[in-house]
Amino acid sequence: MAGASARQWPFVGRRGELEQIGDALEDEGCAAVLIAGPSGVGKSRLAAEALELFRGRGHAGTHVLASGNASAVPLSALLPILPSDPGTENPRRLFEGAAQLVRDRTAGGGGRLVLVVDDIDLLDVTSLALLAYLLAHSPVFLIATQRTGTSVPDMLEALWRGGRALRLTLERLQRLGVETLLHLALGAPVTAAAAQALWEASVGNLLHLRELVLAACAEGALDGREGAWRLVGRLSATGGVRALVGERLERLSPAERAVLELLALCQPIGLSDLLQVAAEEVLAELERTGLLVVQLNRRRQEVSLAHPLHAEVLRETMPRLTARRLLLAQVERVRAHGARRGGDPLLVASWLLDATGECDPELLIRAAGLAHFGHDMDRTVRLAGAALASGPQVRASLLLGAALGESGRGAEAVACLREAFEAADAAEAGPVAQVLAINLYYGTGDPEGALDCLRRAAARRAPGRAPELAAAQATYLSMSGRTTEAAALLDAELPDGWEAFTAPGGAASAQGAPIGEGAAGSAVTRVHVLRAGARVLLDSGRFTEAAQVAERGFEEHLATHERSTLHHPAGSLLAWVNAELELGDLARAAALVERGQAMALSDGADSLTPWYSWQSGRIALVAGRPATAERHFLEAAAQARAATDPTPDLLAQAGLVLARAARRDVEGVAAPLRRLEELARRLPLRHADIDRARAWALLPAGGAGQARELLLASAGEYGAHGHRAHTVSLLHEALRLGDRGAAATLATAAGAVDGPAAAARAAHARAVLDRDPEALTAAAEAFEGLGAELLAAEALLGAAQLWRDRGGQRAAAAADVRAAALAARCEGALPPELLDWHTTSPLSAREREVSLLVAEGLSSRQIAERLFLSVRTVDNHLQNIYAKLGVANRGELAATVAVPGRATGAEGASR
Repeated sequence: MAGASARQWPFVGRRGELEQIGDALEDEGCAAVLIAGPSGVGKSRLAAEALELFRGRGHAGTHVLASGNASAVPLSALLPILPSDPGTENPRRLFEGAAQLVRDRTAGGGGRLVLVVDDIDLLDVTSLALLAYLLAHSPVFLIATQRTGTSVPDMLEALWRGGRALRLTLERLQRLGVETLLHLALGAPVTAAAAQALWEASVGNLLHLRELVLAACAEGALDGREGAWRLVGRLSATGGVRALVGERLERLSPAERAVLELLALCQPIGLSDLLQVAAEEVLAELERTGLLVVQLNRRRQEVSLAHPLHAEVLRETMPRLTARRLLLAQVERVRAHGARRGGDPLLVASWLLDATGECDPELLIRAAGLAHFGHDMDRTVRLAGAALASGPQVRASLLLGAALGESGRGAEAVACLREAFEAADAAEAGPVAQVLAINLYYGTGDPEGALDCLRRAAARRAPGRAPELAAAQATYLSMSGRTTEAAALLDAELPDGWEAFTAPGGAASAQGAPIGEGAAGSAVTRVHVLRAGARVLLDSGRFTEAAQVAERGFEEHLATHERSTLHHPAGSLLAWVNAELELGDLARAAALVERGQAMALSDGADSLTPWYSWQSGRIALVAGRPATAERHFLEAAAQARAATDPTPDLLAQAGLVLARAARRDVEGVAAPLRRLEELARRLPLRHADIDRARAWALLPAGGAGQARELLLASAGEYGAHGHRAHTVSLLHEALRLGDRGAAATLATAAGAVDGPAAAARAAHARAVLDRDPEALTAAAEAFEGLGAELLAAEALLGAAQLWRDRGGQRAAAAADVRAAALAARCEGALPPELLDWHTTSPLSAREREVSLLVAEGLSSRQIAERLFLSVRTVDNHLQNIYAKLGVANRGELAATVAVPGRATGAEGASR
């Protein structure tokens, strides 16, 4: 795989600004563009790209660099545009000579001389005067760059005020732009977690980003061996990054550096507290130069460093005794005020541990609880680990295990929690078992181990006092395909049955029911039960109810203060994503994935990021975008391996098989299939996607019959255990693979499942049973309305074949053309039946293309320009199309082949 190098990186994220500069050049009234922004945001790169663009358009161009050293010698930076004999004793002669040189360079071409000046604020006064003269007396177009915080030269200010200059302010690149840039620079996808970490560390500064990536690749912290670049080590400010940061910090006064050192250790600090140790004018200057930021947190103004790399460099270069003195002074300040704020125990414990390596264990446990609630997993691990160093503590082990698991270190979490579980008393065993079960199921792929520890914990509690443990068991049972058993367990353990609890208002009314131990226990229990109920409803095929219950469970999770047994709130969002996906609302599912992924990334919940990448891949597959799906599945697999989590890795491999098989990438299927089978031998995990992947992998070797048998057998097993969602999914897959006999079973099974997606599948099945091409077309329109364009194309191909069997060539061609238009948007995916509509359709590929453009309302001339053909050739194609389809004119053709939902206007189009 390609890696980072010292070569110039791709130009990303500034196309809009480049177009603005291009428009300014074409405007004769505009003489200059000033590109301003902080150091490292890409000002010089934008100016250089503009210069190359304009040279391609026939304009002459020159690039000069101003500097502090060059400014000591007047005009030295502008030597490339000075005459060979400048005659400096006569300034007017010099200026006119430079202007004549510009006119000579642009003579005959009608263009301008594009002059790029980097760091124009560093030019000497004489050079600025020459630029002003050239702008007034020669065809010069100036593109200047300037760092934020420096003064704009008077001549540029005058041009701007007179409306003759454009001023662009470049901001740091946003996360999406950083992710795109990394993908292009590294030659492969970058995992969401790696992109987030690099974006946060660089704050969108392109220079810092590039140095961070180069250093991370050199040190092995950024690894691309799994097909997607992922972080396997810590990002650090080394090499070029340290030099860049150090250069800026060296310019600070002692008072300014002292403020930044304190913030590097103790940020954020309240503004009023900081003003007790620093002068207001010092803080104001640091804010003006962009080194610190002041933000409002409720009613308190807090001060932090603007750049995380500055904090790292300051901490690493600070003398140890200086750091100790600053930290202990902050401890005394907080204690002097009574340590009354809710977060004060976390601050005091962290500072004491950093300063002395020692702290009271009880304070450490309180602080670890606060850190975990605030999703600071690294600090939770450190504080809880320090508490355990003084002796066994079940609460500390629970917090440590929870933080390790959420950080994607499931095996370590299991090792920590097993010991705590054995040492816990009856009251403590339940919470420990819940966290242990999460890590056994997801972190090590041991569902039976997860169920066993939950049963053992429940056995140690009084009867009827462990509904949250039953809910957790039900969740894992249903996820293992044992939906009927899960529902029965919930009914047996909840006072009024699980459906009463999950009904609208049920969770609220249950707050007073004896299902928890205290207010926090009740809240935690409600979340567990709502999550289990959503899972059972989902797997039972009651998707609408599942979405509603999952949404309530997520909102309750967010509002719950005791989260140590619940995992991260983004985990509660996954059931909601699944429900919306099963309902067929791809846009809603994608929006929820984006929300959950952002939550997991911002809080360092690395165990969840592969699950959201996997869900993104599944959404892309349903939409008929296998290439996009493959990218997401590669990312999920890389993230899962980074988190040593085999479960999402297994499902990601299944997704890769499906994505590559959809494009008939036979060689590409082999590696993920081997990995899938290797993981499946170790993990007793059941999921429809695994069965689907195995079935599709059989197709290239002519095993369509075996594939259908596998799908039908799996569908029967899921159906026997009440898992209707997987049953319907697998039956529809068998139908797609040509098993007409599966249609009758599917029509019945889909009728017991709610939602538009199930209705479209049932309609598809009934149309196949009835051999009804019009009904198949209607099913295709339903699939297309859901965004499932590949399924729509497949249904239309079936309709086309049925029309041909009936001799309806015109209707067959219409369905065929519509199918081709949909399939063209499916990233190379092909129908599973291996139908080749290029040979079965009366229209050639080019004729189908012309037909679709006619349906869009294009004239023959417009079609010719679009397809790089002559108008005569287009007209010849049209005559052939009319004859084959039995239509008389463009209007009839447009009506015949129009794609549903796409506007047409061919009736009035002329040649």
